[in-house]
Amino acid sequence: MIDDYDEDDDDHDLDDVEPTSQEEIDQMVDKIERRHGKVTTSTTSEQQQEQKKENDKGSKEKGGSKRPVLAYKYSKDQDQRRDNEGKEDSSKRESQQSQSFAEILVQLASENVESLFKDQYGTAYALVHITDHDEIIRVESNKFKRYLSKLFYDNNQNRVVNADAITNAIQVLQAKAEFEGQTIPLSLRVTWYTYCSQR
Repeated sequence: MIDDYDEDDDDHDLDDVEPTSQEEIDQMVDKIERRHGKVTTSTTSEQQQEQKKENDKGSKEKGGSKRPVLAYKYSKDQDQRRDNEGKEDSSKRESQQSQSFAEILVQLASENVESLFKDQYGTAYALVHITDHDEIIRVESNKFKRYLSKLFYDNNQNRVVNADAITNAIQVLQAKAEFEGQTIPLSLRVTWYTYCSQR
């Protein structure tokens, strides 16, 4: 009978067993498949689930899921640090360049301005030669800033100086006029020439 079949008995001949019903046939097929490893038993399934849990637990203990986050954060911090260092270096270079341009402007003004002085009110002026005449220009005026800019442009291969360098140079020239220059009283002249000639 099929009930006496033992799957561990290798000497048992399956061909000698005659199944009497469909149920016995199904049981025989099931035992044969189990014997040849074609069916996954519940015990094997449970073992696989336990093994999966152990693997998941081990990966969590090793911090596998957290490493990419930490690596991304570390990389982001490095990029931000490099950007800050680049900005600082750029700012230092611009500051040094502005300082050197200011020194050039002061040197050019010393060579081309005929005199730096102050009036009776302490305002700094410069006596400069423009084309065919001399002019007295207030050091803090926009006209004197344009004068310095032109000096730099004409004497440095048509290069343009930045506004910070001009401001720094004017502060130095203004200090020279106030503390080292002479005091020369200035006055405005008013004429009615145009009005009187028409009467």
